[in-house]
Amino acid sequence: MIEANEVISLLQDVAQKFGNQPFLIEEGHVYSFAEIEQLTNKLSDGMRHHGIKKGDHVAFCLEGRVETVVVRLAAQKLGALIVPINNRLIGPEIEYILRDSESSWVVVDSCFLPEFQKIHVPGLLERPIVVGEVPPGISAVSYQDLLNRGSPVGHTATIDPDSAAMILYTSGTTGRPKGAVIRHRNSMASAQWIKHVYGIHKGDVVFSSTPLYNASSLNGVFIACMMVRVPFVLARRFSPRDVLNKIEQLRVTVYSASAPMMVMIINHESFSQRNLSSLRLITLSNAARLASMEQLHESLPNTDIFHVYGFTESSPVGAHISLENMRERPGSCGRLNPQFGAFRVVDEKQRDLPSGQIGEVIHQSGGLMREYYNKSEATRKAIKNGWFYTGDLGKMDDDGYLYIVGRLKEMINRAGEKVYAQEVEQVLLQHPAVVEVAVIGISHEVLGEEVKAFIVLKKGAQVTEEELIAHCKGKLAHFKIPTKIEFKTEFPRNSLGKILKYKLVP
Repeated sequence: MIEANEVISLLQDVAQKFGNQPFLIEEGHVYSFAEIEQLTNKLSDGMRHHGIKKGDHVAFCLEGRVETVVVRLAAQKLGALIVPINNRLIGPEIEYILRDSESSWVVVDSCFLPEFQKIHVPGLLERPIVVGEVPPGISAVSYQDLLNRGSPVGHTATIDPDSAAMILYTSGTTGRPKGAVIRHRNSMASAQWIKHVYGIHKGDVVFSSTPLYNASSLNGVFIACMMVRVPFVLARRFSPRDVLNKIEQLRVTVYSASAPMMVMIINHESFSQRNLSSLRLITLSNAARLASMEQLHESLPNTDIFHVYGFTESSPVGAHISLENMRERPGSCGRLNPQFGAFRVVDEKQRDLPSGQIGEVIHQSGGLMREYYNKSEATRKAIKNGWFYTGDLGKMDDDGYLYIVGRLKEMINRAGEKVYAQEVEQVLLQHPAVVEVAVIGISHEVLGEEVKAFIVLKKGAQVTEEELIAHCKGKLAHFKIPTKIEFKTEFPRNSLGKILKYKLVP
């Protein structure tokens, strides 16, 4: 019988009963459940002989490949705690995570070794496990050697579902990332939620462009596919052409991505010539715009389109909304089914606010993290009485649909008046010359803060600062209208396409 909160038990059960069924698809190679079970057994045994033991922290920085999945499962079979690292980070950012997480081992793709060679973490990088060819002069152990030395019987430690499974680092859009400690049962709760939201069923082929170091893919989608025994498609890195090729060739039925990724896919030169008729569902994260979803629906009228809202700390159980419901409720990010958790909107004294009033969004679910690793003060501020204080500002309507209006830290206080960045951004996005906007508060000697907007224009478009300010008049109260506008060719972003606003602050 499968323990409901234990990923390894699930894998072992599925591999025993349905071993020959396809599980992972990578660049033309299909791995069955039995093959993944055997690979993880061999690697866990090889890692054990290498010195990795229960309770160790094993960091990995890998591409979206089968080895990523095998490392994740093998380390957890040993009872080790995994620390996935965003493979787009550079040396100092990686070093911060390795130190902050107190990682004692690291597994790295050979292509990322140059960044790791810039890092100075005593005792850690003298013994990395390298996936791929180990360059000359590098003191490391080969992933393949560990695999070859391991026994197919493997080694599986007894694991408490309430124990820590991983440390997932937040995107750090407002500063240093924090490590969310995710329990084994959190991962399973996330997978159950994804299975429900996506309606995953037999016959599906699931593909996610959300990287494997991210909570959505690493917990939700990947484990949900294991639960239902359907194939999960892997991609080493995001490329619109590769996504279109895989959907077309593998007859993908469920595809998930961030909203910025989907915009790039829609605008790809070959998009209109592709046969994407196999798709029954596309899910978008990261503040999908209604206009983008409508554009996607026009091209794929027989495909359902959902927007999902979650966060690393909930691993990432959250809300979702269909395009049909979003048309009726523009700006909403949806509802959370009560069987999986809840959202509330509260004031500064943690009192629930009536529908329509703006306050901080708080969350509770089976996916909610235990704590921020080694950050007791940040944990105390974030989790109160079992509720996670998201830092998002939002409101609820009478039917329980949630609307996010901005970040608490992004609320601009202009002479005592509250200005929500997202509200100003939505108005500026209505201008036909504008493709992207980021609004922040900047220091002002008299007013405290002033509103500033950064604008990326559509290709070939022209508009002046004065014209954009005039565009806001009549649509926003006077105190909300930006007094400064700066034009950019692109924004600083994280790996999911989120704009890093703190890098825009002067």
